[in-house]
Amino acid sequence: MIGGWQVTAIHTFRSGNPVAISTGGISNPTGNAARPDLVPGQNIVANADAGINFRGFVGGTAYLNRAAFTNPPVFAGGLNVVQRLGTVGPYLPNIRTRSTITEDISVQKMFKFDEHRSVELRGTFLNPFNRHGIGGLQTNITSPLFGQYTGQQFGPRNIEIALRLTF
Repeated sequence: MIGGWQVTAIHTFRSGNPVAISTGGISNPTGNAARPDLVPGQNIVANADAGINFRGFVGGTAYLNRAAFTNPPVFAGGLNVVQRLGTVGPYLPNIRTRSTITEDISVQKMFKFDEHRSVELRGTFLNPFNRHGIGGLQTNITSPLFGQYTGQQFGPRNIEIALRLTF
């Protein structure tokens, strides 16, 4: 009963993903998505310890500083076509979303009674420590929730127990 157990575990430790800032309401004649301008002298990160804004209300604690970005100038005429590409690259340098730590564990034991009869007990535990992780960073500067984390990286723990009879 005590010996013969098999344990399998997957541990994932990842740094955050690169952050791409986007904008809306303007168009780029090159066909690519329009990118905003970076405002000199403004910090990009407003609060490195910002939590999750689950309720989606405007004015929650923001990770990114809204004042650090602005739309590039547009041509006159009301078509909102940019005069030039924005100064922000495809991804912000040295700015990443939150890191990710996850674990998945599987435990298994087979009890053999004879050559043809056995019982296998298996337990699979996805996110067994119920880590929620902070995700869902809003990166469109036209959004009222810009710079806020609005969701989780992954869901709650999931436990599956299986029993297999062989006869």
